[in-house]
Amino acid sequence: MTEWRNGMTGPLSDSFSETLGRATRSQAVADEVVGPFLDPIKAHRVFFASSLLEA
Repeated sequence: MTEWRNGMTGPLSDSFSETLGRATRSQAVADEVVGPFLDPIKAHRVFFASSLLEA
């Protein structure tokens, strides 16, 4: 919980910032970023993982 709160209130990680940039150019990436917020575990993975950058 603390990691999530700190992540949401502090500066965005480089990987998440890059993912948000990709989301502005790709609907699939945007769906991957927004959709998981229905599931906190998936939202955490999207927010903290860099795996989307490889997609």
